[in-house]
Amino acid sequence: QEEAPIAEWIVLGNSFALHNITSFWWGNWGMAASRRDSDFCHVLNERISKWQNKEPVLSCYNIADWERGHGSEEQIHKVAALLSCREALIVIRVGECVNDTKNYEEDFETLIDSLRLRNPQAKIFVTGNFWPNYQKEIRQEGACNAKSCVWCPLRQLCQDENLSDEDSLVYGDDLKWHKISDGGFTASGVANHPNDRGHRLIAESLFDSVKVVWRNFTGIRDFRMDEQLPVVTEYFDLSGRRVNKPTERGIYIIRTTNTRGQRRSRKIFFDGQ
Repeated sequence: QEEAPIAEWIVLGNSFALHNITSFWWGNWGMAASRRDSDFCHVLNERISKWQNKEPVLSCYNIADWERGHGSEEQIHKVAALLSCREALIVIRVGECVNDTKNYEEDFETLIDSLRLRNPQAKIFVTGNFWPNYQKEIRQEGACNAKSCVWCPLRQLCQDENLSDEDSLVYGDDLKWHKISDGGFTASGVANHPNDRGHRLIAESLFDSVKVVWRNFTGIRDFRMDEQLPVVTEYFDLSGRRVNKPTERGIYIIRTTNTRGQRRSRKIFFDGQ
């Protein structure tokens, strides 16, 4: 049996990935998912588990301190020290807490270099900002491209149907339901985070890139279809021309079709490696 390609992976994020329990948040997971297993980290972990038929070890960390002080050498060392050095995949899911973009691109490159120094074998995915911000986006994408990481834009997901609201309910670690508005004056900030649908779409975007980067793994299948049905996977360039498999760095369209004729298409980014 083919060995699962992702035995261990890590998310370096902000409140989208993990927020500790406070007076305005009731679970140790990504804000504002209704439950732990509904945030993008745990949804993606479930997708990877089914795809490779083995559950990987997942670690999630909030590195908002690095976002706010990205020029700090101390913060760089703290983030790099979070790695076990066994990860096959590192997801950097940050940006929203960055207050100053001066030297941000250079500092982001330094962060990537530090992670690679700790774990040179890992594939590194960098996401864009969920809340659209051009100044942050171009710097994050620039650092991603300069360091040959996998770029996963998210700004297209920031739509009303993917956002929480103050009436949304959260089932906390205390085994009780809480309304986001119970958090008081901070409730509007919490409600601006993705809801369960938004978290799921973030996970889907990342998972599409996982399937391309590890495209030679024969266990690949589309998690949005009936998993008992065989799936045919096709790749196309943006002009619609079919290609055998992505070989050059760029954006491609991946299309999956099962024996019932169910078809799904999605854009993915291939890093050229």
